[in-house]
Formats: sequence, structure tokens, C-alpha cells
Amino acid sequence: MLERTIEQHLKRQVELLGGRCYKWCSPSNKGVPDRIVFINGQIWFVELKSPTGYLSKLQELFGKFIKQYTDNYCILSSKEELS
Repeated sequence: MLERTIEQHLKRQVELLGGRCYKWCSPSNKGVPDRIVFINGQIWFVELKSPTGYLSKLQELFGKFIKQYTDNYCILSSKEELS
């Protein structure tokens, strides 16, 4: 399964539940998560990977940085993880 397939599924599911799912693009800050999700009064930072994908060193570091401020950070690598 491709990463973009999981990303599209995430966006659809979040919107069906009344939330918003924004693509995060920060050209001067590599390693930021792929999506920022606003749902149920919460903000989530979501990194998407194909089932065989892996985090880069910068993505690992950014994940640790986010975890200093919130536990609302996750890595999704399948549609089933959204259920």
C-alpha cells in the first residue's frame, strides 16, 4: 500500500468525523509530520509511512521534539490503524 493511499484515507475519515486534516509543508524545517489533524477539540501531528517505510533521522528527532509538548503524535502505516 502506498503512503498517499493511507494519507487520502486519513483525510476522508477525519472529514467524515467533522475534523480537519491539513498537509504540513515547512520547506525550511525538514522532518515535520505529514499532516496536522484537528478533531474533537484536539490537535494531532501525524506521520504517514507505507508498511515498509521507515522514519528518517530528522523525522525521529522531530517526533521526540513534539512529544515534549504533547502525546498527540502518531505514525500511521495502514488504513486499519485508523479504525
